[in-house]
Amino acid sequence: MKRWLAVSLTTFAGLFVATSVGAASLNLTPGSGSHPVGQSWTVTVTVNAAGQAINASEGTIVWTTPTLSLKSISTSGSIFQFWAIQPSGSDATGRVIFSGGLPSPGYNGSGGTILRLTFQAKAVGTATVQLSGGKVLANDGQGTDVLTTQGKATYTITPATTTTPTTPSVPSRPTPLVTVTGFPNQAQWYAVDRGGVTYSRPAGLQGVSYIVDQQLSTTPPENVNHTTGTFDVTVPSDGLWYLHLRGKYESGWSSTVHYALRRDIAPPEPFALSLNQPRGTDDPAPQVLFTTTDAASGIAKYAATLDGGAAQDVSSPYTLNIRQAGAHEIVITAVDQAGNTREASLSFETTGYPAPIITSASSPLLLLDPLVVRGTASAGDTVTVYVNGQAIGQVIAGPADPSAAASGVTVTIPWVLTSDRLFRPGTYQVTASATSPDGRVSVLTNPVSIQVVGHALLVGGRPLLTISVVTPLLIFAISIFVAIVGVLFRTWWALWSMHRRVRYAEEELEALRSVSGHQGISREQLNHALQQIETDLDRTPPRSTTKRRPTKRTARS
Repeated sequence: MKRWLAVSLTTFAGLFVATSVGAASLNLTPGSGSHPVGQSWTVTVTVNAAGQAINASEGTIVWTTPTLSLKSISTSGSIFQFWAIQPSGSDATGRVIFSGGLPSPGYNGSGGTILRLTFQAKAVGTATVQLSGGKVLANDGQGTDVLTTQGKATYTITPATTTTPTTPSVPSRPTPLVTVTGFPNQAQWYAVDRGGVTYSRPAGLQGVSYIVDQQLSTTPPENVNHTTGTFDVTVPSDGLWYLHLRGKYESGWSSTVHYALRRDIAPPEPFALSLNQPRGTDDPAPQVLFTTTDAASGIAKYAATLDGGAAQDVSSPYTLNIRQAGAHEIVITAVDQAGNTREASLSFETTGYPAPIITSASSPLLLLDPLVVRGTASAGDTVTVYVNGQAIGQVIAGPADPSAAASGVTVTIPWVLTSDRLFRPGTYQVTASATSPDGRVSVLTNPVSIQVVGHALLVGGRPLLTISVVTPLLIFAISIFVAIVGVLFRTWWALWSMHRRVRYAEEELEALRSVSGHQGISREQLNHALQQIETDLDRTPPRSTTKRRPTKRTARS
């Protein structure tokens, strides 16, 4: 008997454990509701652990895309602290996939929030949101799936509420026409909290009664609280509010006009970016994953800016196109329906396309000699060589090998670049980069130093003197040579001038003597003439070497 009782208790305990192990459920809250076209509401995905510790869950949320539009996803307040699959999805797929967890001891409550989805009613009809493919794993060290129930929610989408004034039941009591500055379009969200109300004043209108609340069909009380035709209204908080207004006439009250005020001042919820690089840091197309929510108006769009470039609209996951290796920064801006923004940024590095290798560069490089740089690179790469950061030429490392690329094999090809560019004496740094056939650019190689020298004399094929030594000596020698030539020229010019003067005096003296012998000039007259010639010689510059004998011509005449 005791043995039978023990077996029975064991069996019962086993049944109890089996029942408790399979008691968890995934639920959607609220599970039903009615919403007009254009209205947004939040659906919360929760887990009921039924008193047992769980540490992970995953699943897929699907919805009817013709009637619903997903506006945002939020993990704010989630019981999960890490995500194997960050919740993401869109109307294009009609599904959101999630997989998250938390460390031991896990969670054992009945209404733990996993994530929140904000939907907007898009078309009249019946909308469903349903969980499928879910799992809830026990914190038992074995990952036992304890999920038994997956929730489903059904919503009725009704026609959009009209915002035009209701037709008055009594023709003598027309409903005032209402406009609100700050909220001019009733279907649009605005980042303001105040508006200026203007209402028409039909004949016989004594005043109006108005009230602001979040109910669609409220009727203001029968007491006049405004008479001048304009007043300011304050929208208390973010969300969809309504201004209800009706007019007072002597014969009674008009019907009520309901004016929608959509306020959203708060920016979207803070969020973080995660980077997915399946091929490692050299992957030129990493994916950026992101999601956030906006409690009031919902997310309108996301914009991405890479490395300070132009912004472009994107959705998660966003695939980058990295052409230049190195450090990068991606900034994702979430914009809600009212234009409020929230940014998240992520810095990362990519090694990018493999850089070429410089095996040698001619050094020391003599003046007027070409620079020759040799190296290796992947087949088909265009190698650009730089000297002190300035490109001096490009060379292609052989043709690309499609068969090798298809098999994932990298083929390296030697390359040689020769440049006739002249460099002044000094030390230079030579680097190179490679551009793949599909446009990816590698980082620069490590610099290789070269020395450029000049020479005046070669001994045994090696420079004896470099330009840095020859130049000062040459300038000094030329200066001495010019000075000596100048002194010699001035000395020769002085001697030549003196010779011309003596020659000129002799010619004049000979002429006087000839004239005095023929004309009978006295000695005193001759001495006087000679003195006058000496005086003229002191005052007159040297004449040309052409012989002239003016005195003789005068004498003959």
